[in-house]
Amino acid sequence: MPSDPAATPALSVFALGHVDASLSILKLLPDGIRDTVETILAFRLLSKLWLQYRIDCGISQGRTLCSPDNGYELRVFSALVDEVCDWAPLRAASNIARANAPALAGIERQLYDDDIEHKLPLLLDVSEQVDRLTADIDPIRRAGLLIDRCQKLDELSDYGICWALNLVIAFRMKPLGMSKAAVPFPALFRRELLRFDRSQSWRDSALLAVLAESAHEVSAAIFDCVHSKSAFDGAFPGLRRNSRLGLAHIYLCGIGEMTPSLLARLIGCSEPGARKMLSQLVEAGFATHHRPSPAFVRSDRFRLGWSGAAWLRSFSISGAPLRADHFDD
Repeated sequence: MPSDPAATPALSVFALGHVDASLSILKLLPDGIRDTVETILAFRLLSKLWLQYRIDCGISQGRTLCSPDNGYELRVFSALVDEVCDWAPLRAASNIARANAPALAGIERQLYDDDIEHKLPLLLDVSEQVDRLTADIDPIRRAGLLIDRCQKLDELSDYGICWALNLVIAFRMKPLGMSKAAVPFPALFRRELLRFDRSQSWRDSALLAVLAESAHEVSAAIFDCVHSKSAFDGAFPGLRRNSRLGLAHIYLCGIGEMTPSLLARLIGCSEPGARKMLSQLVEAGFATHHRPSPAFVRSDRFRLGWSGAAWLRSFSISGAPLRADHFDD
């Protein structure tokens, strides 16, 4: 076994294979259960994409997809996702988030139009660069080549090009070695990967690490959504057909945080009724609630980890490079 596993493709190959296996499990679920799991998963992964988009674009507000302080940026994000996403559950989740975003007023309408006008061509430029990637080199070299081609665009853009790289590649994983991904892979690129002063050895190691980390997140999200649905069915076996508690669980488990007023708006019920359903989920262990905050927060029911095999743990590029380069700072 190599002493420096993250500097070899082994970790990323394993993680991508694990996602393939996880996606196969989804296909084996009965239709009704699979639809529910995919809806939860779509909200979960859309939330991760939104978080990374906020980081890449320097957006401070909008902690969740349905935060009351979301501005025009969420609508821009949703419109850009529609341009690149071909997975129906995530497109539906994006439409729901956009429909429940605060209405644009005054100057925000102009800011929205200006942002779309600026970002849409950049998104299409990055998509074109992905289409032009050569097929006769390994996935990490393809990713490095894509970074090389986008560095100039990154310099010329106010907020860089990392947000576009993350949105495009999230839905087009074939160039990076994923054979059948329909679900998006969040946060595959970091802005430091686009720096001119980073050596190729550092960048290759960092790309391997973030690819494995993103794949690990996708696998963990799939397993958690399957487990949450199974646990919910076990906790509430006798629900009436017209009960909306299942919808409440879908939105809370997918978005991660829910207030009674937001849930009431999403499922079309009264605010006291929404609060009662959220309290039921707390009693069953699916959520926590700490007063005086109005928010009910999801309790994660499942953790995916390979604690017994240290070399298979996901790594982060936020620390020191695993293989130090004398010319890196």
